[in-house]
Amino acid sequence: MKNLFSCFLTYFVIFLFTGMLFAQEPKFEWTNTVGETESAMERIPTNDSPGNNPVSELSSCDGPALAADFYRLDAKIIAADLMANDPAYETTVNIPPALEASTLDALVAIFNTEGIGERDTVVECLNIHNNLWLSQGGIEVFTNTNVNWANELINGIFPTSNTQVNNLFDLHDLSLSDHYELNNEFGLNLQSSEIINLNGLANLFQQIPSVNDAYAQYIIPFCATDHIYIERFTGYKLVHFFHAIPCVDGRSWTFRVNDDCSVAFINSNGPDDASAEIECNEVYQCFSDPLSLDWLQNIISDNYWHCGVACLGSAGLEVYRHTDTWGATVIEIRRSCSDVHRDFYYCDGTQFYSCLFYSPTEIPDCDDNITNGLNNTVLIWDCSIPQPQGCPTTPDEILCLGWIQDLLGSNSSASLSYIDLNGTIYYALQTTPTEITLYDCEGNLIENCYDILEPVQDPPCEYNCFDNGLFFDCSVLVPVYSPNDP
Repeated sequence: MKNLFSCFLTYFVIFLFTGMLFAQEPKFEWTNTVGETESAMERIPTNDSPGNNPVSELSSCDGPALAADFYRLDAKIIAADLMANDPAYETTVNIPPALEASTLDALVAIFNTEGIGERDTVVECLNIHNNLWLSQGGIEVFTNTNVNWANELINGIFPTSNTQVNNLFDLHDLSLSDHYELNNEFGLNLQSSEIINLNGLANLFQQIPSVNDAYAQYIIPFCATDHIYIERFTGYKLVHFFHAIPCVDGRSWTFRVNDDCSVAFINSNGPDDASAEIECNEVYQCFSDPLSLDWLQNIISDNYWHCGVACLGSAGLEVYRHTDTWGATVIEIRRSCSDVHRDFYYCDGTQFYSCLFYSPTEIPDCDDNITNGLNNTVLIWDCSIPQPQGCPTTPDEILCLGWIQDLLGSNSSASLSYIDLNGTIYYALQTTPTEITLYDCEGNLIENCYDILEPVQDPPCEYNCFDNGLFFDCSVLVPVYSPNDP
């Protein structure tokens, strides 16, 4: 019974996995970007296809660090998938560094490409990534119910009496996540905290004499999800980005990355109405420049009192960027004033978890199952850095602000500049040679500042804003507008 069930499940998973990734037997027709109708298999160029000889744009597989961070998790997932389908890695579990690096290079090359609009679509607009369901499942191991090491695992005893089992658990950071009993057999679901070749791990368990069977078990979602996969050829790779719209339909983009890291766009395919349903999101901005997000600026501003405040213990405010186990960007605000609190947000500003990390008087309640699942952690802001603002600093952007237009309209003889003082942007309206009025980005009046030296002296002017303790000279004023401008 188990064998029939396991065979059915294995083939069902393979069918779903293959169908979702490669769409070998689609139930609909795909339309490419030039309006031709083709099957899903025909949409991927063959070695003889003209699509394999497009004009390539120069790119690079090197840095910036942001590019590697952006695709590091994807590279691991894709490399594990390549291993699962390659007999050469039949008993190799850990991802070889060279394979992971080669996969990451291809993704970084696309990230670094300029002049290909489709790159902006898949990277910045849709922010397409892999989810860990492509590789983060587990393996199912079957043993007789009288096997000692299986009973020991079920009863929480480790190390077990079986050295081979212990070694595999230690090498690949395995844990028993679930088990069941059927027809005098145990079914043990084992999971790893790392991204690995699950097929290779299952094959190693099959070599243990007391194991009746073992196979990889992937997590397959009910709906199709965004994913990236790579096909390798001599001299180049085809990198496919798939965007699910909204559940089972979708659109794909294919790029060719040559071994010299040059990149060419091949084609885009999907149902006729797929393009109309594509909407950009702010996830790329959240990853690449999170401090420009209004909601994050507001949170930092509201909690800035943690910086420099006198507390019985530690004091401070920190912002971290993480990647969760599903590839999503997570922003963490860490607030310290004796107690340390951790608040976690999605890119749209929705808070999904908050916990007490440390307290001298209370019991911390952070759930390791949540916090330990965060990867690629980067500190992006702390109290040593000036408060982030989203203030425009180019003349055209500043002059487009409605309140600036109103201000200049009521002060026709005034000139306008902006000042960057220790990372904080101010807009300066000058109505007389000795007086400047400072405003923040939102148009709030900060203070009237006065020249404490006569204009004829050297330096020509030094302004003092007594209430706010600001002090600056003319050299920091960046001109934006003058009534004498044409």
